[in-house]
Amino acid sequence: MKEVTMFHHGILVISLLFFGATAFLSTHMMDRNHKNKPLHSFFNNAENDTLLPEKSVKRKEEQKSLQIMVMNESESNYVLPLLNYADANLSSIHHGEVLRACHDIIPDVKKAQYHTNWCHIVIVNTAFSELLDNWLCKAKEVKLWDMLNSTVFIGLDRFMVAGLKKRGLKHVALWSNEGFEGQLLYDTAQYAGLMSRRLHLIDDLLRAGVHVFVSEVDQVLFQDPLKAVSIITQGVDFDVVVLQDHAYRKIPCFGFIGIRPTAHTMIAWRSMMNTMDIANQNEQLVFQKLQSSSAFKIKTIWLSQNQFWSGQKLQKSRPPFPTSLVVVHANWVIGLKNKKKLLQEKGLWSPTCNNTF
Repeated sequence: MKEVTMFHHGILVISLLFFGATAFLSTHMMDRNHKNKPLHSFFNNAENDTLLPEKSVKRKEEQKSLQIMVMNESESNYVLPLLNYADANLSSIHHGEVLRACHDIIPDVKKAQYHTNWCHIVIVNTAFSELLDNWLCKAKEVKLWDMLNSTVFIGLDRFMVAGLKKRGLKHVALWSNEGFEGQLLYDTAQYAGLMSRRLHLIDDLLRAGVHVFVSEVDQVLFQDPLKAVSIITQGVDFDVVVLQDHAYRKIPCFGFIGIRPTAHTMIAWRSMMNTMDIANQNEQLVFQKLQSSSAFKIKTIWLSQNQFWSGQKLQKSRPPFPTSLVVVHANWVIGLKNKKKLLQEKGLWSPTCNNTF
């Protein structure tokens, strides 16, 4: 009987120790979250409540998932458990690293005096290193220091991230997506997979209140694009500002687009993601339909084709180019070899400058 009593006493002690340790860990985690309040305050909960009009029963859970939780002392330190609306799965934890970089560039963006606090993102993998160098060389040639310091360069693998840091770029983030090491040729499953993930990344950033601007490295810059867009959009109420991808049709180019986290934009973006998850389609054409729909009321600024060229116009033009030109995009050609050939033909290929900034 005495042994049984001692046994029960031992169980009671172990239980008390367990619950005490649980309470301590819970308090400790709350304290750590509190210490990171500057990052947490980057999310405007009241604003997000306005921007998330969904009435499903999952809404409150999704709202709670927008909180930053510092889970470990790993390389990025930040884990952001955001739910994707399309498939209800957690986004990649590396979205948190991109978000942190978007937060870190704000002082540089304000210093540059852009009218919108864009998080300018450029996603690149190792296969496109030569295109990146060409993009950087032209930016350096025309002295786009403000833009370079206000850009988050996102590597798809650790090798690319190391290369970006070696180039001396100020804001670099890892977006780990295995299987995206090659050229990512247009209209392939690999390309479609990356575009789908990019949509989810942008969705996560928008829901965090970030103004997202996307550029791609198969472009050549003649002026600061963020400054040019700032002048065009100053004092204008808009949701999206975008390069026109077609000479005669208003098709948005997702390789050069600014997206504000407004209610109209976020509802349309989520609808596009749902459509894309059901069946693989061209995301630009899907979004075009939403833009033209009166149901979504997306206020779009279409950038002038005199200053912002798609590959269609570039292929039909030859130097010297007009001094008003801001950017040309070497799209409408598939593959690194063909993009390089097009840029060489137009006298826009010079990737061998000293690319240390």
